[in-house]
This record gives sequence, C-alpha cells and structure tokens, in this order.
Amino acid sequence: MRESQSVNGVGDLLADLNEQQIDAVTSSPCNMLIFAGAGSGKTRVLVSRIIYLMAVHGIYPSSIFAVTFTNKAANEMKSRIYKYANNMNINSMWIGTFHGLCNKFLRMHFRAAGLPRDFSILDPTDQLNIVKRILKEYSVDNVNSKPKEFVSYINNEKEHENLPIPSDDFGDSDRNLWLMNQVYCRYEELCKVSGSVDFTELILRTIKVLEQNDDIRLSVNSCFREILVDEFQDTNNLQMKLLKLLKSDDSHITVVGDDDQAIYSWRGANLANILNFEHSFSSVKIIKLEQNYRSTQNILNAANSLIESNENRHSKSMWTSCGPGDPLKVYQAEDAGTEAEFVVNKIINLVNEHKEKFSECAVLYRNNFLSLNFETELRKNNIDYVVIGGHKFYERQEIKDLMAYMRIVINPFDDQAFLRVVNIPPRKIGNKTLTILYQIASEKNLSLFTAAEYACNNNIVPSVAAKGLRSFAMTVLKIQEEIDKLPLDECIKLIISITCLNDYYHEIELKERDVAHSRTSNMEELINNSAEYIFGDETEHTGMDAVSLYLQSISLATDGDDEDTVKDSVRLMTIHGAKGLEFDNVFIVGFEDGLLPSVREDSSLDQIEEERRLCYVAITRARKRCFITYAKSRMKYGVYQKTSVSRFLDEINSDNYRKVGYQECLGVDSEKSSVSQDVASATKFKNIIGIPSEIKNYTVGMRIVHDVWGEGIILKMDGIGTGVRAYINFEKYGEKCILPAFCKLKILEG
Repeated sequence: MRESQSVNGVGDLLADLNEQQIDAVTSSPCNMLIFAGAGSGKTRVLVSRIIYLMAVHGIYPSSIFAVTFTNKAANEMKSRIYKYANNMNINSMWIGTFHGLCNKFLRMHFRAAGLPRDFSILDPTDQLNIVKRILKEYSVDNVNSKPKEFVSYINNEKEHENLPIPSDDFGDSDRNLWLMNQVYCRYEELCKVSGSVDFTELILRTIKVLEQNDDIRLSVNSCFREILVDEFQDTNNLQMKLLKLLKSDDSHITVVGDDDQAIYSWRGANLANILNFEHSFSSVKIIKLEQNYRSTQNILNAANSLIESNENRHSKSMWTSCGPGDPLKVYQAEDAGTEAEFVVNKIINLVNEHKEKFSECAVLYRNNFLSLNFETELRKNNIDYVVIGGHKFYERQEIKDLMAYMRIVINPFDDQAFLRVVNIPPRKIGNKTLTILYQIASEKNLSLFTAAEYACNNNIVPSVAAKGLRSFAMTVLKIQEEIDKLPLDECIKLIISITCLNDYYHEIELKERDVAHSRTSNMEELINNSAEYIFGDETEHTGMDAVSLYLQSISLATDGDDEDTVKDSVRLMTIHGAKGLEFDNVFIVGFEDGLLPSVREDSSLDQIEEERRLCYVAITRARKRCFITYAKSRMKYGVYQKTSVSRFLDEINSDNYRKVGYQECLGVDSEKSSVSQDVASATKFKNIIGIPSEIKNYTVGMRIVHDVWGEGIILKMDGIGTGVRAYINFEKYGEKCILPAFCKLKILEG
C-alpha cells in the first residue's frame, strides 16, 4: 500500500463542513487563495486540505511545506493530522513557522549558507545588546542614540535585502544615517565571528542559498509539491520572495488569510501580498469563507459595517447561524477611573448574574499604558487577572542565564552568551577586563571567548581577572566533556550543578526571598519541561545534540506559544495580542480618537485603514457580548483633557449597538437605586482616602500659578480625596480641569 493512502476516516473530514469549506478542502491541486473571515474555521480547513491531498491525491508527507505564524499553531496542525494518519511518517512533513523552517533548512545546508553547524540564533534582546556594545566601542552615548532605533534600522535594511555599505563608499550623507550604517557593518562582523544569526537573517540566508545554488533550489522545488501558508495577510516581502523561490511550475501554493485582519504593517507585513496574490501566481482559484462559527449576528453586523469603510480590501460579509444575540453596549464614562470601575463592576455582574467565568472576560486596549486603571480596580476588588503579553517565561533573568550557559557550551564563539554569564556567578571580572577583551576581539577579529584565552596566555589582564576567565573556560570545557550521551533533562541538571547557578540563586533567596524562590522554581520548571520535551523527528537525542535542538526550539518561540496555565482570571491585553483569541465577553476600552484610532491629523489613508482593521479584530474576538467604553476626559501630565469618542463609532451601524448608562448596563433598577454614576465614583474616592491637607488650602476665587499653564483663578472645585478636581481659568490658556493632588499649585498672595 502506498504511504499516501494510509489515512483513516477521510470521509469524516467533510462532516459538518459548509459548502465553501468543502470546496476549499476538495479542490484539485491548484494555486488557491482562501479568504477566511474571523471565526470561519480556517484551521480545520487547512488541516483537512493537507489530509485530503495525501489521501486522495497521493501527495507524500515529505512533499508538503506548510507555514504558520506560531509554533503553537504548527503543533496543533500536526496533532490534528496525526489523528488521521495510519502508520504514516508525518514527521517528514515540513510544518512550522517561517523562522523555524528556515532554521531547519540552514542546519541542512550550513556550509552553503556560510555558517557553522551549531550557529546561534539571536533574539531581539541579543540584538539590542550587540548594538549597545558597538555604540560603546564607538564612544556613542547609548541614551541619546537610542539603540532600539539602530536595531530597527538593521532589521529594515535586511528585510529590503540591503547589505551595509563600506564606509569608504558611503559618501557625504546625513551623519546619523552614516552612523547607522557603520553600526550595521560592525554588527554583521560580530555576528560572523560569533557564528550567530538573527531572525531576519534566517530567512535572508535561506533566500541567498536558494538563489546562489541551483542544485539546492532544484532539489527543493522537486521535493515540495504542495505549499500551504496560514495567516498570509501577515507575510512580509522577504517571506513572499522565499515562497516564490520554493515554488516551481509543477507545484502549487495555497494561502489562507483575511485582509480585514491585517494589523502588522509596523512589523513589515505587506497587505499587497494578499490583495495581489492572484496576479503573483497563475490560475488562482479564490474561495471566500464567510460563515462565522464564533459570534452572534449583531456582533458580526457591527464589524461588517465598520470594515466596509476600508477601500483596500476584497469584499466579503460575515454571517452566522448562532442567532442575533445582544447589540453592542456603548458606555461613556466621566473619566478613566470611572471607566475602569464600570468595566470591573460589569465583569462582577456577568459572573454573579450570568454565571460567566472571569477567564471569559477580556479587556482589550490599543496601548499598554491603558491597563493600569483596570489592574488597580481589579486588585481593589480582589479579582485575579493576567496581563497577556507580559513578562514571558523565557525572558526571565535566571532562565536567560541558564540558556546562555547552554548556548556557550554548544557554541563557545557566541559573544552574547559569553557576556551574559562570564561573571555569573561572580568571578571578579570587571568592566576594565571586558573592555580589554573587546579591544583584542576587535583588533584580531576573534570571539570574546577566544580573546579571553589570548589575554590570559599573554598576561594582558590582571591576575584576579585572569583567574576568573580561566575558571569560566574550565567550567564550559567540563560541561562539554561530561554532557555526552546524557538525556536532555540530565544535561540541564549537569549545567546547573557545574555552574553553581542553584547556589548562586539560593544566596539571593536569603536576601530577596519572594523573588529568588520563583527563580529557583523557574529553573526546576525548565528541567521538568525538558524531561517532557519531544523532538520533532521523535528520535532520541542526547548530549550536545539534544541541548542544541532544544535551544533551537526555545530561540524560535513565538508570541503565541505561551501556554495559558493561569487559573480563572480576567484577561487584559492589547488588541494586537488578542488576535487569534476569542472570549464570551469582550470590553474594548479607551475607544477615543487619538487612542483608537491611534493616528494624527497627518496620518495616511493606509494608517487609518489599519487602525480600522484593528478595531474590526477587537469586535470579532467576542462570542456573546461586546462592550465599548470611552471617557469624556482623560488625565495627561496631571491635567484632565477633554476627549472625543472614536470616529469609528459613527461607522458602525446604529442598529447593532446601544448607548447605555452606568446603572442600566449593570442591571440595577434605576427607580430603586438613587446612586448616580458621579456619586458612585465619589464614594470610591472616599473609601480610599480623605482630602489631602494641601488640597484643603485651595478655595474658589484663589489666584494660583501652575508650572505649565502659568497664572490663573480657581473657578470651581469638586470631587473627593485624590480625585478632587479644580477648574481653573488660566490667563494664557483658558479654562482647564486639573487634579491638584498630582500637580503642585503655588498660591499667589493678595
């Protein structure tokens, strides 16, 4: 029996699929563009398509190249496919992220790529540290030069395939641009010496190998018969070029995406890739998945009416059989504090009266700074919450230290790993010694590890520092000698033991008990994770090989890979972070011009349309209920400033939303309750704190001086506690509402 026929239950693939989904799954092999609207079951369609290609069209697993944007999504696809496979080696299938698959390709063709076999992968933090090191070499102030801008410049140049220009050829130009280019040149030199590549370089090197090696490209073209790409609207120019190189005239490409959910232009995504797909490839079949299985019709109608204002899109209209549901609720708060109070009280109401879970309530905002008021209000009410996209496990200090040791054991030339742990635990290696190593490495084109060996052998560094450097080198060598043939978790235990990291953090535990305890626990958790880790090829790997493969998987972890292990708790996140998620109850907060859309008067049509798509994504995260809130005024630099409701509200069909008051939306009978919104807000301040003594000194009619607005007269005062507001008529700037508790006013005599 042919391997391609060893699939079980193919008939089940089509069960419960709608007409358009069946068409997408069962079409003969061809170039295909599938517009998959929010909640339209695209993952099931993509998985079913892959299984159908193998079962019906005889495509071997090794001939399938499927790209997703998170490792979590890739693993989910593999898991679903495995259920239908019968003794089929699906591990030969290429399923993963662009970066993960390019890493796999480069490990196979490292010589053609000009890389060492065990090259290291730099994460964004590593990139930033390299740039800071270079700026220090050039005696450039890190504060004023903004290292992150240099990293952005380097990534942008790479995404446009622009190599750094030699300084002699740069010519007369802007001084800042010249410095950017110089840093880029030095950055590439350091990456080469340390045998490291960043994420963009993974794709760029793959492209160069395919362009410069006809034999490799032809082999790849003959191997991959079916190329499938998920979330195609998020692809950038480099990724599109890679797909074109992978595809031959005899192969086919299927892409799935939604132009209405393209919200990552700031990361380099090119909307034109999906809008112009039918012109990039021949004989493209287009299918639209418009039936939504997530939301109610009112939610979808609101989203549909909003997104119709965009010009650059393929026409589509989402519908559902889930019923009409409730209209969106729109609430106007007096200020940001009242907005947060309303949202939290509504969440409590949903849990108590509608038996909802806290974990099914999500607060979405355009900018991270908006979370503070909601976090404060949730804590005040003793409600558990989690900020999605906060400090991730692999970004924690102790985990990065442990990973740095793992990296330098695999690749001793990894400068970023060297710098991170050469003095952890402390080895009396100071900045002066590191400066000497920088100079040696730069002059002789060496890695820092090799430069340290040279410095010790030639008595260039102080004896105390030399002792520390030799100790570090011996630690690395000892691990390399003893790690052979150990299973992965034992390798990590060995590294922790030989490096004394556990003892190091135990000493910290005595000083910072609450922090250090979590650090040692986190290292234990990494060991537990490694013990359960399954290698992609399901082969037993040990020693250096096991550590190297495990490091690769961690280095290539994506934003959506963190497992949600938090107990029943409210979710707080940016709208960008919510993409791909869904909740019964969604609160879209800060719905004001300047926040959503986050645009200026000179913003382009493309920028405004992306903000509108972002709003569309926010609304379509909701399954049952969607609430939109905004504040009449919001404090900035201690001064209340009037705000305007988002222009997007006028673009939503008024039949699909209803403006509500505080009591009505909370389900309180307004006739039985005499507590108004303002009184409720004032009571909140009373419960927290009384009026500060310095505020009691201010009275109506008093002349004052403000640091920014100058002289003025207090016209009116209201509010309670630190929420006391002063309405002041300033001579030069007119009437302003400020919080005296947060900005000192000087009283003028007379």
